[in-house]
This record gives sequence, C-alpha cells and structure tokens, in this order.
Amino acid sequence: MKQKFSSYFNPITNEEKNKIINEGTLIFDTNILLSLYSMENKEDVDEFFNIFENNQMDRKIMLAIV
Repeated sequence: MKQKFSSYFNPITNEEKNKIINEGTLIFDTNILLSLYSMENKEDVDEFFNIFENNQMDRKIMLAIV
C-alpha cells in the first residue's frame, strides 16, 4: 500500500508547504459555492469570504467550470 500511495506516506517538508501556500492557487469546484447556500449562519459565509480578502488570496483563486 505504501508503494501505491508513496506521496501520502512521505509528507512534504516545511519548505515545500510554504512554497505551496505562498505560490499555490486554490481551485474551487461548484460544490464549495453551493455549500455556502446551505450554511444557516450568515456570519459563517461572511467569514469564509473575509479569510480570502484579509489574506489577499483573491489573486490566487480560480473557479473550475465543467
């Protein structure tokens, strides 16, 4: 099993994690947006968007359209 899923059993280094966080792009599918409609608490939805606005993540977000 470890041979088939070697990346799972060989975690990335802190340097690699930082590179992903600083240079990576978040790609959401429609499920993430649809789940916002099911949230009962409006503050949760607002917090979801504030996380990206406050961290200037808006330049690194894409929406997958299938």
